Amino acid sequence: MKRLFTKTTVRFLPALVLVVLALLSAFWAPREVLTGWLAFSVFLSTLLLGGFFFLMLTAIIPGGWSGPVRPAAAQLSVCMPLLALSLVPVLLATHTVFPWSGDETLAGFREFYLSPASFIIRTVLILLVLLVLNRQLLRRGSRALAIWALLIFMLVQNLMVTDLVLSLDPDFHSSGFGLYLLSIQALTGFSAIVWLRLGGREGSRQERRVLGALLLVMLLCWAYFTFMQYFILWSGNLPSPAAWYERRGSGVWLLLERLLAILRLLPAFLMLFTPFRQGRTWLLLFSALSMLGTLLEIAWLILPELHRYGWGSFAYLAPALGLLLLARVGLRFAPEAPAVPTLEVKR
Repeated sequence: MKRLFTKTTVRFLPALVLVVLALLSAFWAPREVLTGWLAFSVFLSTLLLGGFFFLMLTAIIPGGWSGPVRPAAAQLSVCMPLLALSLVPVLLATHTVFPWSGDETLAGFREFYLSPASFIIRTVLILLVLLVLNRQLLRRGSRALAIWALLIFMLVQNLMVTDLVLSLDPDFHSSGFGLYLLSIQALTGFSAIVWLRLGGREGSRQERRVLGALLLVMLLCWAYFTFMQYFILWSGNLPSPAAWYERRGSGVWLLLERLLAILRLLPAFLMLFTPFRQGRTWLLLFSALSMLGTLLEIAWLILPELHRYGWGSFAYLAPALGLLLLARVGLRFAPEAPAVPTLEVKR
């Protein structure tokens, strides 16, 4: 046991070193590094909240599809405290990360809402609500609880997305941004579920059919909400949304945008054909490309708010690489998924 513990600890060290290096680099470029760390926290939230989202759905809509999905969703939900932990540096450095902090031109409700104290209190309360709901749903798994949890989740998720991402540009407003981020969370969380289910085993044909069909649905949902977000803002023809998209439509961000479209739309097209939709190798490939696409998309959403991208990109990619190393260790040494109550459907 001691030898196994030592070997496992050594496997965790590279990830820990990357995280420490990312945080220490804040001494050289505080705003860039902490904004990059914020981007990492948002990326982490897409995995964990995506898992929590499917944990709720499988409790609300039981059936044959929930069997392959629910255990892996529970494995992701168990890691929810990591999200709260990752947001601690952001909360401690609110004055550094967000441009509205200390802005004396704000007045009225905006002055109250966009204040460090209000932001910290809201974020802490949202995280507490999510952690309590997650814990209760893992322990009880009742349908009624899942319904209430989903309703509350939709509200607090929209608030959290607005605070962490949208408020980086206080002049930019979008009523559909929460649903757009939810589509990213659902796609990324489900892609992780596919890897947890098929990464170390072949899986039955029925299981691959379910996972393939749902992955295609998540890709199409992402495409729909991404387009609608852009179309609504484009039709409004307002200066602040135009400036927001302009910063992301030139230089390296334009290349990133095109690469993202390929990573998402090409798998969606190929999965219209049965061999691609039900093959284990193809499902693992497409889910990996979806998670890579999310890594690029979160960078595209957050990092253009910086004037210099170097330190921010390092602080984003270093812990993300550490997360990948942790995932490899977790797949090999992690305990079984927590027991989730089986739901009976009354006919």
